Amino acid sequence: MSNRWIIAVLLILLCAGGISFAIFNDPKAVQQLVIKIDTKGWTEAGRQEILRQQRISALPINWQYREILKQGKLFKQATPEMAKLALGEPTRVISVPTKNPQRKVLVLVYVFDANQRPTLLHFENGQLHSAQQGNPADITSMGAMAAASMLRP
Repeated sequence: MSNRWIIAVLLILLCAGGISFAIFNDPKAVQQLVIKIDTKGWTEAGRQEILRQQRISALPINWQYREILKQGKLFKQATPEMAKLALGEPTRVISVPTKNPQRKVLVLVYVFDANQRPTLLHFENGQLHSAQQGNPADITSMGAMAAASMLRP
């Protein structure tokens, strides 16, 4: 009987250690796991995911595009709001000045992992035009252009 207790305690400690290790080393993976498991909204991450899914379902687009957004992906001509629903809040938002006042250019910058290059989503007149991997110099130069345009009379 005592051997069973020792084994049970060791298994509990092993599980607790594994969970602690995962939380400290890859919190995003743990959050994604919680989102997949918590379909009833018992946790904050689960409640946020249910709300995100409901917002996507309410969009006035066809069901195929809604499914793409629910999977955390985008499609050409998605709006910045759709990008935020699919990918979360961007790391940075940059309004890029243009010579044509009718043309509005917005860049949403996402950094999904600290070791990755940033992903730049280019929106023209409210629709996704292109996406690319960038580097910090790209982001800095776009931010400088936006700031300089605000200073012009």
